[in-house]
This record gives sequence, C-alpha cells and structure tokens, in this order.
Amino acid sequence: MNKLDELIAALCPDGIDIKKVGDICDTITDYTAAGSFADIAKNVKYINDGVGYAQLIRTTDLKSAFKNIDKFIYVDEHAFNYLWRVNLDSECLVLPNVGNCGEVYYVTPDILPFSHNVLGPNSILVKSSIIDNRYLFHAFQSKKFQKKLAKITSTTGQTKFNKTNFKALSLPVPPLEVQREIVRVLDSFTLLTAELTAELTARKKQYEFYGNRLLTLDSKIKKVQLGDVCTFVRGPFGGALKKEIFQTEGYAVYEQQHAIYHNLDFRYYIDKNKFSELKRFAVNSGDMIVSCSGTIGKTFVIPKNAPEGIINQALLKLTPNEKLNVFYLQYFFENTISKILNEAARGGAIKNVPSVNELKAIELPLPSLNVQQKLVDVLDNFETICNDLSIGLPAEIEARQKQYEYYRDLLLTFAETGSTIMTDRQTDRQTDRQTDRQTDRTEHN
Repeated sequence: MNKLDELIAALCPDGIDIKKVGDICDTITDYTAAGSFADIAKNVKYINDGVGYAQLIRTTDLKSAFKNIDKFIYVDEHAFNYLWRVNLDSECLVLPNVGNCGEVYYVTPDILPFSHNVLGPNSILVKSSIIDNRYLFHAFQSKKFQKKLAKITSTTGQTKFNKTNFKALSLPVPPLEVQREIVRVLDSFTLLTAELTAELTARKKQYEFYGNRLLTLDSKIKKVQLGDVCTFVRGPFGGALKKEIFQTEGYAVYEQQHAIYHNLDFRYYIDKNKFSELKRFAVNSGDMIVSCSGTIGKTFVIPKNAPEGIINQALLKLTPNEKLNVFYLQYFFENTISKILNEAARGGAIKNVPSVNELKAIELPLPSLNVQQKLVDVLDNFETICNDLSIGLPAEIEARQKQYEYYRDLLLTFAETGSTIMTDRQTDRQTDRQTDRQTDRTEHN
C-alpha cells in the first residue's frame, strides 16, 4: 500500500465526498461582473501603445507564457480599481469560458510579468480558501470533469459556458492531506515535462545557433552562385494544369503541401500524355522542391521511393550538380536563403518569391563534398533531437504528458474504486527518472 492509499484508508475509509464547484470555491467571477457592457466601456479603456498602471491578462498571454510582449494590453489605475473582482493578486485558476473552453491555467502573482494585473474578458477566475487550488487545477483537467464541462458548453459559434452551470458541476473532494499528496505526485510529472520542454527549447536555440554558425563558413571557402551549381525549373503556368485534366491515378502532381509538410500524399494525377507534354517539370530522386507562394522557402528533397510526377505552378525545382550535396543545399536554403526570400518576397496578402534569375544569383559557400556531408550529419543529429516525434526530446515530452494524464485520471477516480490501485513502484517511477537525468547532468559537468 502506498502513501496515498494509507491516507485514504486513514482519513476517508467510508469514501470520498462529491461536491459541487459552487460549494467549494468561494470565488467564481469574471470581467463582466463589474457591471453592464456600457458601464464597463465607460470605465475601462485599453492601452495598446504604451504601458499603463496594470496589465490586462488574457488567456492568450497565459498560453504563450507571456512571450508576445508587443501584444500586451494595459489599463489605467481607475480601470484596475473598477475591476477589483478580477485582480490577480493571489493564487487562482483561470478558465476560458468563451472560446478554448476546457483549458485550465494555474496563476500565481510571481508568474505575471507586471506588478498590477487584472483578468480580461472571456474567462472566469476561480479560487477556494478551503480546497487546495493546485488540486482543483489537476481535477478540472481530468477526463471526467472535462466531459461534464463539455455537456454545459455550447458549440454554436464560439464554444462557451456560463458561471451558473459551471458552479453546478461536481468533483471528488478528499481531505486536504489527500489532496496535497495527489498534488505532490502529479506535480512531479508536470515538473519533469516542464524541464524537458525547457531543454527542448534550449536545444532548438542551440540547433539554430550551430546551424547558422556551421553554414557561415570560413571566408576562404569558395563561394558560388546557385545558378552555377543547380538547374532551376519553375512550375508550369496555371493554365497547363486545369482541374478538368486531373485523373484519379497516374502521374502525381506535386504541390505546396509536399514542400511544407514533407509528405507523399497526393490529391491530383495526370495521364501519360500530359506527363510527356510537361516532362520538363518532372521530379526525380535527389531534386529539391521549394514552396513559392504564400508560405515560401519551405523545401523537400524527393526521396528514392517517390512516385513519378511533375511540380505545379506554386513550386520551384532545383537539381544540384555533382559538386553539391542536396541536403547541404537544403540546410543552407532553410537557414539562410529562405530568410532572403521572405525579405525580398513580392506580392500583397500572398507573398511570392523573386524571379528565377534573382535566385540564381544568390551565393553560397561550396566546401568539398566531404565537408558538406559532415555538416549535414551534425545538423541531422540536432534535427532528430529537436523534432523527431518518434525519438528524442519531443517523444519523451509526449510520453511524460501521457503518463501525467493517465495517473491524473487514475488518482481522481478513487471515489468510485475506494483505492488508487497504484503501487509504490508506479508512483515513484517518475522520481527515479528525474534522479537519473540529474545524475547524467552531474556526470557530464
């Protein structure tokens, strides 16, 4: 029997109380509690072009961890005092109740970047003086509670629910000691996930730094124009590929999505005659295609198993000669040339790349093929660590998040089972992993 089971057996042997949110939370309020819309408009003026007395905290700010400083909104002291009900001056929970319903944020004054803060519209502020608010944070995210929340959420237009219905929702409320033990166990998972996420962020910055550094080669390295080491083919004019000629099978038509998402899923095909007519636009293994409209500068190297086909009008095809490693070209393109393309992009709402002649004139360092391959190997390793969803940090973060969700829902079902059905080994496994990671770091320092 683990510590949690011991606490349940000692403190609530006859079961756990099920209580309504409105009975255990002494604060459930929102921005509109201050008055009518007309009264709020009269007393609250947003400050977008400078710093005011208090920051207006929106769920978008919480979701981004306050990274978008240029998008912060402020209010003056009068508005801050007028909105006293939603002053974020103590521990609380914030739940969007218009749009993004189901999200839950745990807020303490120390995570807020400004000294004075009020909650913005379209969300509710919840706190309790008798229940551990961190316990509520985990409980509100559980599958059972989320299902109850979904039932009171309107899906007409933007998702939304009201405070009255929210107050009527119920959840298990064990004694405070049990709540704190549940929080301790679940927080160990969230802490590990946060550490892994921070590590992934650091690795991505490291990847970007080394990518730029490695591809900014010694000035003694010979530079060549892209047009000297690649052949360029821009996709056919739109009139050459009208929808009425498309088939359900045949030769594939490569589109923007293939350059952007690196997939081989196709919507359109052409027959043999049309393929022969547009043979100049055919792709071969080792070609690199580039997105040229809207989302520009994204690249995809055509693999050996790729279906025969042609590029459409929104793509550019580059075929490197024997002096250029196509994957070196791809990294250089994505780290250097894509920035040039976006800066020089033409068009209004939808950007388009510069002309082929302008692209051909762009210079790139051309070390030996051996050096090119070494650079590719180093950058591939960083790419795998940072972005591979089957291995590396992203996979570990996903696994830890699933582990947290599993144990959260398991721990919060004890009201029906009378036991957490967990062993000491299960509850301690995440602690073992944290210890292992800390030991690894110590050994490498």
